[in-house]
Parts: sequence; structure tokens; C-alpha cells
Amino acid sequence: MNYIRESFWRVLVSAGVSFFVIALLFQLVSHEGDATMRANLAEVLLRLSLPLVAIFVVCQLSQTFLRSERYRLLIAASGPNGVPSRFHMFLVTAARNMFVDMLPARLGEFSYVALLNRGHNISGQRCLTSLSLSLLFDFVALLALAVLVISLPLASSDIRGLMLATLLVVTVLVILLGLALFPGVKWAVQLSRFLPGRLRHTSFFQRLLR
Repeated sequence: MNYIRESFWRVLVSAGVSFFVIALLFQLVSHEGDATMRANLAEVLLRLSLPLVAIFVVCQLSQTFLRSERYRLLIAASGPNGVPSRFHMFLVTAARNMFVDMLPARLGEFSYVALLNRGHNISGQRCLTSLSLSLLFDFVALLALAVLVISLPLASSDIRGLMLATLLVVTVLVILLGLALFPGVKWAVQLSRFLPGRLRHTSFFQRLLR
């Protein structure tokens, strides 16, 4: 009974915070604009196509589910203990998606670590490992998408130029992330042997190496 009561209050507080954020954003838009902008916003909301909204919701839920399944596979690969259920992993992924959209520079990615570490007692190492590999996979997918757009015969020269620049940047990022995540760890351990013994044997540095 106490668990149900605590869950109810948590859901209530969470919903209140969500509505507060939405109201704050709407207030900021209304403050920066004039009455015409508010009227246009209301008109756009009223003229939304419900079938298209439904398709968007289905696509968003499907993307969230597939991403949560990828997280579960990566967490399970790092150890069989403490793998969240599909439902809880879906909720964590949905919260992560919202934080990524809300916070700048992908700082919302760390909400994934916090939710799993504090809510499911999964070690920070396992959380960061799955998050880092997922980030690498995201860049690989973006790389494939850029190649696809460039190869399309209907793509304009401007779009191809933009995609070519994106392709070069993402390629460099994929190479750097791949080096850092795979051979980079081994290189870091080898380089640590050349550090002074007093520094190398501190508890902080030992935790960092682990």
C-alpha cells in the first residue's frame, strides 16, 4: 500500500513538473511574440492532421522501443545481473530522449546514466559503456544516412555539398570514437605505467583505470 501511495505521488509530481515546463515554454513564446503569433500558434494546433499526428506518435514510440532494446543488449553484454525489464528500459529511454531534446550539447545523455544507476543500481561503468557504444552506433547510422542522401539522384548540389561536409565530420568522429572505445583503453593503461608511482597507486587513479 505504501508503495502504491509513493508511486502515485511520484507520478503526480512528475506530471506537475511536465505541465509547468510546458506552461513556461508557452509563456516564453507568448512573451517574445505578439497577439498575432499566439493566434497563429493556436491556428496551427487546431489545424493539425490527426492521422499524421498518430503516425508521428507510432514512429516515435517505435524508435524509443528499438533504442531501449539496444540499450538492454549492451547492458546484458556487460554482465547478466541487473538487466532492467523491457518496460523499465523503455521508460528510461523515453526520459533520456526528452532530456536530450531539452538540454543543450546532448547533456541529456547523462540522464540515462543517472536513471539506471540510481533507479536500478546498475554500476556507472556499465551505464557509461552502453551509452558510449550507443553514441558510436548513432554516428555510424548518421554516416550511412549521409552516404544515402549523397547517392540520391534527386538531391540538389547544395544538399550534396552539405551532406559531403557532414560525411567528412562524422567520419572523423566515428574513427576517433572507435579508437577511443576499443584500442584506446588498452593504450591508456599502457601509458599509465609511465606515470610516477605515487600518482599511479592513488585510489582515484585506480578507479579511473578500472
